[in-house]
Amino acid sequence: MAEREKAIADGLDHPEYCGGVIEVAKGLWHGRDDIDLEQLIANSRRLGNRSAFEWLGFWLERLSIVNERTLKQLVSTADMQGDRNYLLLDLTGPAQGVRNARWRLVANILNP
Repeated sequence: MAEREKAIADGLDHPEYCGGVIEVAKGLWHGRDDIDLEQLIANSRRLGNRSAFEWLGFWLERLSIVNERTLKQLVSTADMQGDRNYLLLDLTGPAQGVRNARWRLVANILNP
């Protein structure tokens, strides 16, 4: 069985295998007190999937799991400089939604 941090990182890497990004967000929320954030971030970084890393940053911010300093470090690690493309938060959802400039995501599953 995968450790919790690896399971969350893998879920963000392939949300289609775990019920989507909402299920990953639920896992983050319910495990927020037990998750080793440094390990989660390291696992996500190791996967090399920038989209998954942006999704992780978005959810950590949205669920108020990390502080602003950590969020700024995540943004710089995501290396989104110069990228004008916005990724859908839910790849199976509609193409419209609220744009989140920090994470370069279209929040197409949340109420604004």
